[in-house]
Amino acid sequence: MLFAVDKATLTSVARSVMARTAKLIDASPAAVVTVAGHADSSGTDAIDNPLSMRRAQAVGGLRHHRAPGKPSL
Repeated sequence: MLFAVDKATLTSVARSVMARTAKLIDASPAAVVTVAGHADSSGTDAIDNPLSMRRAQAVGGLRHHRAPGKPSL
């Protein structure tokens, strides 16, 4: 997923990609998916580390929101 600079909000394109990805994951019940967030190195660690975490949570949270009965990413 690509995010706007200094943002952890999913774009409509990212939500669409996540919806398609969720279908693939749902079709493979044994699949294990790890979500990691990243930020570029333009900011300090104090800014970029929490931003990376918020980005990972945004993706994992969307999955949980779409399928609350299934494990989140």
